[in-house]
Amino acid sequence: MLASAVFLAALAAAPADCPARTQALKSWLQTASADGSRGAFSWGGSDKLVAVPFGGGSAAASQPVATELVVTAAGVDDAGKIVSLAEAPRVIAKRIERAEYIAQYNPHAAAHGVLVAAEGDAPAESVQKALAAVAAQHEEVWLVFRPSDGTLTAPPKSKVSDEVAKLPPGDGVLAGLLKRELGGCPGMADLLSRLGQQSQEDLQWKMLVEETPQALEKCACDPAPETVASIWWAFGGFRHLAIRERVPAERIDALPWGKPDAHWSQVAPEIVKALRAAASRH
Repeated sequence: MLASAVFLAALAAAPADCPARTQALKSWLQTASADGSRGAFSWGGSDKLVAVPFGGGSAAASQPVATELVVTAAGVDDAGKIVSLAEAPRVIAKRIERAEYIAQYNPHAAAHGVLVAAEGDAPAESVQKALAAVAAQHEEVWLVFRPSDGTLTAPPKSKVSDEVAKLPPGDGVLAGLLKRELGGCPGMADLLSRLGQQSQEDLQWKMLVEETPQALEKCACDPAPETVASIWWAFGGFRHLAIRERVPAERIDALPWGKPDAHWSQVAPEIVKALRAAASRH
């Protein structure tokens, strides 16, 4: 009875436009869900991915993957430091070893599989060698792209839009913002707690899309739906959606890599076409 009375009191105190604002948030999340059903997933890595149309299907986004390898014009990313391409096998082995360790204690964590994300100005030859390095360690590998025909756009500006745009990276800074803006709503606090126990980014994103409306239901627009959208856009993986294409190890060298000095952005569209054509034949 007490919980019911508190809920009714909260509803009575809610702004008159609360239902419409909550519905706007739901509609925005449904757009994200629609992209997800086409194969999109949240991507926290490089924002310089090559854009290609959807086409991999939702199954591509459901495959748990242990780690990622970002290929740049200067080499590969090793925990924020760019090292030479020759270091790729070591970087991959170190990340897989860490993933295997985490998977021993976290049933939601994947122990194997590598996403290779190449920035547009990376040499195509470097991408080919990175894929081969992954395959040499008997790991499944996917290429990562940005969807050129995604429908999700930035949410309307909120009271925290400017603040979140200026926040420096760091879990401590983000934790403070989440506690201040969302922690007062029990449903959101519970959702945040469960998100922290989920290590797979694509599954975290799925939880945000599907469970946020229910989490907010009893909080009577406190936090404001617009605030939630701004935070999800900035930190929930909504700003940088990605799609992936599986690359069979036996097909790596047969793909159309172009001229020796080609950039990844020049050959990626044809590589994707070749991968999808081969997949459709099996």
